[in-house]
Amino acid sequence: MNFCLEELLESLQVDRLSAYFQPVVNLRTARIVGCEALLRPVTRDGALLAPGIVFERARQMGCLLELENSAHRVSIKAFVEEASSTREDLLLFLNFSAHLLNRGDMDPEAILSTVKRAGLDPRNVALDIVESSVDTPKELLDFVTRNRQEGFLITLDDFGTKNSNLERVALVQPQIIKIDRSIVKGVHQDPLKQAILRSVGYLAQTMGALSLAEGIETIQDLAFCAREGVQLAQGFLLGRPRPGIAALIAQGSEKLPPLLAQLQETLAADLRKARQSDLAISGEIDHLLENLKKIGASRMEPYLEKWARARETIDAVYITTDTGIQITEMVTPGNEAAEPDITKGKRDGHSGACANAPSNLASKQGNPLFSLCEKGTDHSNKEYVFGLHALDQDRYVTKPYISLATGNLCRTITQKFRSAQGQHCLLCVDLRGT
Repeated sequence: MNFCLEELLESLQVDRLSAYFQPVVNLRTARIVGCEALLRPVTRDGALLAPGIVFERARQMGCLLELENSAHRVSIKAFVEEASSTREDLLLFLNFSAHLLNRGDMDPEAILSTVKRAGLDPRNVALDIVESSVDTPKELLDFVTRNRQEGFLITLDDFGTKNSNLERVALVQPQIIKIDRSIVKGVHQDPLKQAILRSVGYLAQTMGALSLAEGIETIQDLAFCAREGVQLAQGFLLGRPRPGIAALIAQGSEKLPPLLAQLQETLAADLRKARQSDLAISGEIDHLLENLKKIGASRMEPYLEKWARARETIDAVYITTDTGIQITEMVTPGNEAAEPDITKGKRDGHSGACANAPSNLASKQGNPLFSLCEKGTDHSNKEYVFGLHALDQDRYVTKPYISLATGNLCRTITQKFRSAQGQHCLLCVDLRGT
């Protein structure tokens, strides 16, 4: 052992370096496909010392490379001793310090030599790199290129935090992108985190990489990740770090089947709920249309007001001609039809925000981007109008977008109908959320 490393461990009263492993689960097959090696320093009295303390002291003493090489040897040795007798198809995820890449201290041949001496196939090893912590793309690309040529998988760790660089992701072309735990935690109830996770997942799919959600602790977060197409997952819910591959596999065989059965039921319940919600709003729109077809133009707005007032999921509702010219005021839920704010004037066919507008719009009063539309506004260039006609459909549903009328995330359902006067019209219903 390097003298500096010995001095480091002595200063912290560390007796030995031990390897713990945390399972990585394939959500499609319900199997453990790999495990991440985690360093666990053991003190002389048998306690576990936080690895962050040891790595920080190693940086200060200038022996970070020696510590990391030693950690890799310990992890690989422990992995090979047990994986060969339990599961030969397991992946070993190994972490690398970006600090060493930045200093140019990392020897790209060192890990290959260690792996081969231990009798481990490089194709069974995934190298975890936090690309946002690497200062220069050249060192990152050189390290990745050499090791990929030897058969190692390349994983981008903690992606979506700090200064994650999309250009460098395209440069590295990883096989796996790990979505950071700060995004995954609570994602099922945080629209912003949901958008980030979807974006990372789409990025991974586009470049042919798998996405891995880190830090899974609840079935709700796991279900959201699975629903959004995340293939791999890791976290306390699926398995805590522990020594021994055999024990890890045995624990997974006992714990994962009921957990993933619960996941399937959660996903099925979500699908049924979404289906019921779609059917419910579809039925309500059909009922609304039947009544609109029977009443005169002067009674349409009061009827829309009454209909929207009882439905919190409605962002706005209004009627246009078949060509998209608005013929009623825009009605928002729980409020009367919007009256134009004559003190602000008209802006590109939009009125100013009214006092009864949704709360999100109220916070944007005075901003020329957000205002409720008034009669006469031309919607013909909106997707919910031209899309309906382009596909020659009677009903059209948009993807989620930010409404320039209210500032809320919504989808628009457009439905053709004929008024009591025989006029061809479009009913436009903006639904909040995704």
